[in-house]
Amino acid sequence: MAWLFILAAGLVLAAWLWSTRFSNRTKNGIEGLEGEIIWRDLGTQTKPLFNRRYKVLGKLDLILFNSPSKTLVGVEYKSRQKHFYESDIVQSKTAALAARGAGINIQEILLINDTERKSIRLPVNDEDLYREIEPHVTNVRIAKAKGCLPPTSSKHKCRSCGQRANCESFKNARR
Repeated sequence: MAWLFILAAGLVLAAWLWSTRFSNRTKNGIEGLEGEIIWRDLGTQTKPLFNRRYKVLGKLDLILFNSPSKTLVGVEYKSRQKHFYESDIVQSKTAALAARGAGINIQEILLINDTERKSIRLPVNDEDLYREIEPHVTNVRIAKAKGCLPPTSSKHKCRSCGQRANCESFKNARR
């Protein structure tokens, strides 16, 4: 008779684990947000979203329909203890604009790291959002066309930059 109880408890536990693992609903998984996950980056198998008008692409970690506020929120996780950098914000805004081009009208982005979270309301108009990121988009386009980035005066950034192999500043700093 005890085996029947153990079997029933095991089935209940398995059902609960399965439902929480594969559920598209989140409650308190992201503190203060409740809603349905409508898009999720699953890594290399997930194609980036693309905005044809502004020719930008990007992927947020999650896009969540926040039930209480009836808004779409783009969520970006950063695997560091603290701080959000300008590049984090620009990356998230660019991905939000790309999502808008795909018909997903994100109104807010939420950056989360191990100790902080930062919510940023986005402009309603796509043109206004693009203006906020345009200088950075232009720099990336120059880098892709020329194979290098324009010089920067912030040499401390060079050590952690993913483009340092193609950058004039980094090559000059090493001499």
